[in-house]
Amino acid sequence: MYNGIGLTTPRGSGTNGYVVRNMSVLRSHQTAAERAAAWDVAPPKHREPDAEILEHERKRKVEVKCLELQLELEDKGLDEEKIEEEVDALRQKLLANLSSMAPDIRSLKPSDRHGIAAAKKEELSKMARALGTRSDYTEGEAFDREKQEELKMRRMAEREERERQREEERAKMQEQKEKWEADRKERDRLRRREEDRRRKERDEEMSRRERGMPPPPVPGGRDRDRDYDRDRPTVVALSHSSAGPSPPTSLQVSFAAASRAPTLQLAFAVTSTLPPLRLRRASVARRTWRVALTAPSPPEAC
Repeated sequence: MYNGIGLTTPRGSGTNGYVVRNMSVLRSHQTAAERAAAWDVAPPKHREPDAEILEHERKRKVEVKCLELQLELEDKGLDEEKIEEEVDALRQKLLANLSSMAPDIRSLKPSDRHGIAAAKKEELSKMARALGTRSDYTEGEAFDREKQEELKMRRMAEREERERQREEERAKMQEQKEKWEADRKERDRLRRREEDRRRKERDEEMSRRERGMPPPPVPGGRDRDRDYDRDRPTVVALSHSSAGPSPPTSLQVSFAAASRAPTLQLAFAVTSTLPPLRLRRASVARRTWRVALTAPSPPEAC
């Protein structure tokens, strides 16, 4: 030791007392290029489990269970055929549910590397689903500008492709709508043509029927006019000569019924008592008494 550096005395230190350089802790000097190249290092990859080895382990467990059953049945003293049937039934049952034979994670040994890798893969997939991470996510890609620019251009191209497909679908839908509209108009036109044809046929049929039918009868008058013509009595005209001194003393009238006869007789009696001038006027006016009766009666003399 010298210059006060090191131990005061080398006794009991196991050294020779000299200061030497430690060659095991030399600093490694990296250049800028080497430090930049550190970002290009591929991300760590998780070791994928071998599916065939895992399947072999599950089948091995199935055979172990079958062997245990066989030994148990042999101890009971059953026949070999019966033992084979029981063992085959168990084997078929376990092979049908082979996925249930997966080992428990807590029971894995350090030597079960493929089982541990499968458990780790399942754990990472659960974590990715919980965090919403993409399946193609690569660790450290957020710091790679070229990768981010490439992803951006890819997203833009995918968006443009979706827009183009959407426009094509919209054009196809518009074309289909126009086709549907044209078909609908054609169906309406054919339907109207069919309706016009049927209407013309009906009109022609009605015209033929009208030409073949006899003319309709003349419509009769109302009941009041018919009753008036039926119940009208004989018209009596009373006339006097200018030279005659007095009107006739008796008249003979035909009545349609006897219920109104007294009224008509009274009217003729009053007329017969009128002076000649008034009687002449009455005869000129041709006074008529209409009697509406229901039952005919023989003529009476008044």
